[in-house]
Amino acid sequence: MGKAWNYLFISISMMLVLTFLGFETGFTQIFNLIGFEYTPSTGEIGNVTTSASNVYGVLFGNGGDLAGILLALAVAGGAVLVGLFTKASTENLILLPFITGTLVLFVQTFVQLMIYAVGNFPTWATAAILVVLLPFTFGFIVALAEMFRGTD
Repeated sequence: MGKAWNYLFISISMMLVLTFLGFETGFTQIFNLIGFEYTPSTGEIGNVTTSASNVYGVLFGNGGDLAGILLALAVAGGAVLVGLFTKASTENLILLPFITGTLVLFVQTFVQLMIYAVGNFPTWATAAILVVLLPFTFGFIVALAEMFRGTD
C-alpha cells in the first residue's frame, strides 16, 4: 500500500506548489471545503477557519443541521455495508473517493500545465514536462490498481 500513498503525497505536493505559483489546479475548491481562503489571482491567503468551510456548513448548518449529520452517517453506513458484500476492505472503499479524486485533480492540473506550456514554452520544454509527468501519471494509476487488488 506504500506505493499509492507515495504517489498521492507527491501529486498533492506538486499541485499545491503549482497552485501557489498561480496555476489553476482546482485546489481552490478543496480549500473552500476545508475553510482555507486562497485567491489564486492575487496570491492572498485569507481567513482559515473550519466553521467557514463548506463541509461544516453541510454537516452542521446554522447551529446544527440534523440532515447533514444523518447524511454523513448514511454515507459511512453505506460504505460499511458495501464492504461487507465485496472483497475489498472497508478502509479501501472509504478511501477510494479521496484517492481517485486526487488522481482526477492531478490529471486536470497536468492538462492545465500542458496547455500553458504549449502556449508559452518552446517545444523541447513542453516535451520535457511531458516526459516527467506522463510516466508519473501512469505509475499513479498502476499503483492504485495494485492497491485495490491487494497486490501492492
